[in-house]
Amino acid sequence: MLRINFYLNREFVTADVPAELSTLEFLREHRGLTGAKEVCNEGDCGACTVALGCHANGRVVYRAVNSCLLPAASCMGGTW
Repeated sequence: MLRINFYLNREFVTADVPAELSTLEFLREHRGLTGAKEVCNEGDCGACTVALGCHANGRVVYRAVNSCLLPAASCMGGTW
């Protein structure tokens, strides 16, 4: 298990997650956020796309990512 800390919809979240858990699974199964959908689970269709932000040069920079491919542990600290 890995402990991750990050902001999710303006709420600071701390969670223990398995290393193999995808961001999509974390959002849907652990947080009840079902807006991102699991369709192809290969990153081709875009149904699971979420905005991921990190601090850079005093501002938040956002990037669209396929949450089905991104490990939840990558959400911490802008490691993408």
